[in-house]
Amino acid sequence: MTPIYGIKKTGKDMRVLPKTVIYDPGLSLSLPLEISLTSGMNAIAHAAEGLYAQDGNPIMTLLAEEGIHALAQGMIKLKEDDQDEQARSQYLYGAWLCGTVLGNVGMALHHKLCHTLGGSFNLPHAPTHTIILPHAIADNEVARPEVTKIITRALGVSDVSAGQALFDLEVRPSFSRLISPKRIFKKLLISPCKILIGIRDPLKIILSRLLLTPITALDLNNN
Repeated sequence: MTPIYGIKKTGKDMRVLPKTVIYDPGLSLSLPLEISLTSGMNAIAHAAEGLYAQDGNPIMTLLAEEGIHALAQGMIKLKEDDQDEQARSQYLYGAWLCGTVLGNVGMALHHKLCHTLGGSFNLPHAPTHTIILPHAIADNEVARPEVTKIITRALGVSDVSAGQALFDLEVRPSFSRLISPKRIFKKLLISPCKILIGIRDPLKIILSRLLLTPITALDLNNN
């Protein structure tokens, strides 16, 4: 999300395309662990949504699975030692793969909700994606069961759903710490059309779940 447009929103535009991107694990060593982990989940979201994008393709699916796997393994290592440069290198490798997916296919369910929340309430980008992702993927699993198999395989599990597997990565910033439900409901009462425009019913259900119930494993199993 960029301020170039004058408001917080997303878009594909040459004005926001970086001229150079440097992937140097040494430069990321000072990045706090919490930000590193939520940034990794944000990258995983790009790959996960690429798996069911309308314009997806087999090549992007391969990159997405490898990207999710690399980031998940990197998370495990970073939790043990956030100064592990090899883990940081693996993390950036996964981030590049997931970013490549984002640059080649469209995003969908998960990103629509995150961008609406982020733009409407000025929420921090990576933590918002981290909180929403397991719920969005869980909500979509009935319609796209093949996506579950790819995500769980990438995460190295086979006995739980994709939404649950993402939740079990244990990167769990508090939604209530980002914004109070009272503030959301107040803004919905003032300008509901502006906030909810374009949000399909499944996304409204996810938003309601996040506002009204704790984020627990039980929530994900009861979609």
